[in-house]
Formats: sequence, C-alpha cells, structure tokens
Amino acid sequence: IEEVTEEYREKIAKLREYGLGEREKTTYEGVIEFLETHNGQFMKNKFRNENGKPLNTDEMTDEQRKERNLYARWIISEEKKILEEYAGRPIEEVPEEYREKIAKLREYGLGQKKKETYEEVIEFLETHDGKIMRSELYDENGKRLTRNKMTDEQKIEIQLYDKWRKAKERKILEEYAGRLIEEVPKEYREKIAKLREYGLGEKKKTIYEDVIEWLETHEGKIMSGSSYENGKRLTRNKMTDEQKIEIQLYDKWKKAKERKILEEYAGRPIEEVPKEYREKIAILRAFGLGMKKSKLSKAKQQRDKVKAQNDKEKYLEQQVSDELMRRGKAHEEQ
Repeated sequence: IEEVTEEYREKIAKLREYGLGEREKTTYEGVIEFLETHNGQFMKNKFRNENGKPLNTDEMTDEQRKERNLYARWIISEEKKILEEYAGRPIEEVPEEYREKIAKLREYGLGQKKKETYEEVIEFLETHDGKIMRSELYDENGKRLTRNKMTDEQKIEIQLYDKWRKAKERKILEEYAGRLIEEVPKEYREKIAKLREYGLGEKKKTIYEDVIEWLETHEGKIMSGSSYENGKRLTRNKMTDEQKIEIQLYDKWKKAKERKILEEYAGRPIEEVPKEYREKIAILRAFGLGMKKSKLSKAKQQRDKVKAQNDKEKYLEQQVSDELMRRGKAHEEQ
C-alpha cells in the first residue's frame, strides 16, 4: 500500500478490504489454492442432485460454478499440458520454467504415470483378500445401488470392473482358461500367471459338475430354491454366502439341459436316454434324482419298512437284554 500515491492510499486500502484491486490469480494459483482448501481433492466439471441427475448451470451454487469454471480454465492451461507430457518422468526432465510448479502439483498426486488396468486389478485383489471387483452392488435390503447412492470407493470398484471387462488381459485369461501357462502368448504369460495366483482364469465347471459337487458335499440333497429361518422366507440381504450360492445354483440347474433330460426320461430304462447324456443321468439317478414319483415313493416305503423292522428288532433285543439283567440280579440276591 505504501507504493500507492498518498492522497489515494486510505481509499485504496478500504477498497481492498472488499477484495477489490487484488491481482487476479493465475489458473495454476487457483488450482493450488483449491487443492489446499479441499484436502487435495481435484475440481469437478459436473455436479449431480440427490437423485443422480446432472445439475444445470442455474441449479448450481456459486461455489459449484466457480469450481466448474476453474476446471474449464485448467483443461486448456499450459501447466496441465506439461504435467501430462512429463507424467512419470524425473522432475529434472521437466522444462526449468515449469519445474517448481510441476513438483508442487505432484505433491497432490497429479501428473503421475497412469496405471494400466491390469495393475489396478492386481492392486484391488491385493487389498480385497483376492476378491475380484463386483459389477453390481446392493444395499442392506438387497436393493441394487444406483450410482448416486454409492460411496466413492464403490464407484471406483464399478468403474474398474467396467475397464477390466474390456481389458486384453481378461480376454487372454478366459481364452487360455485351464490350459498350460506355456500355451499362453509369451507377452501375457507373467500377467496371467499372477492372475491365476488369485484363482482367476481357471476352467469353469459346467452346471452339471457344480450340481454333482453339491450333491456329494450335501449328503445327496439337491439345492433348494429358497431359504427360510423360523418359517419365514429370507430375503437376499439376510442370507449367508452359502445360501446365496445354493439359490444361484438352483436357478442355473432349472435351466440346465441335463435337468430337462433327467425329467423327460424319468423312470425309463437308461438305454432309452440319449447316449451323450446316459452317463450323466445314471450318476444323477444314483442320488435318487430322475425317478418316477411312484417308484420313488415305493423305494421310500421299502426303506421305511426296513427301518421300522430294524427298529423293532432293536427294541426286542433291548427287552431281552433288560429281562436277562433283571433275572441275573434276582439270582444274585437269592
């Protein structure tokens, strides 16, 4: 203020109290100030209402309009071009006139070399106990989440899943699923080997194979299409992971070709089943599936009859044993 002509000094000082007469900040200075006052978070270009609908200019607050304008200025700034051009390169390679600015922007995580989708996926797997990203997310009531209801972390997960779907590594992973690593193209071999460490890229089981595995691990009981607790049907959000897997497998089994063949040839000689399905149907029948209800009922009755006979024999045996014990005690007393 001392540099201002003395007769105007007091007036200029007063005007400056209202923010007037200040030197206009450069785009770079505006960006740094924004980063410092927003915990390092970058400006946004678009804003949405609580329903996820983009806001029009007249619906934005003054602060949102300022943020959007700063973003628009940043997009065409020279600093942004230099930042991207020298991304991931040593600071010494940046032109000297921009070096200090680029170093400052890098402190906020800007101008770093972008990770490949594959690298991001590996990082996700490492930080999520080996679980791959989900394509859909649900709230505690089992309702699918819309984007505006997601947390920032959930949005990142969905975005990464979308990028992974289009990634070349995913296509190679699926194309060579179940095959020797030596068969994978050399340029992808190391990546595929790494992904396989997380259980990805294994040959997928058929629905039939999944059903047989289920039967073998559940005492021959077929999957149920719903789960109950205290007589009340459970909603998806109340189910355990195992219950969800059971429901999903049941739904897939309903549409399976093997199930249709199983029912079509129920009770008929195995020789009448199409040859390509004969072995599968024979195995399913060994678990009691694919039998006519009358035959199944008869088999159950016979089983129950045998069980009842065994129970009767065990009861009589116990009676005899008890009687002998009583007689033995009476004899000792005499």
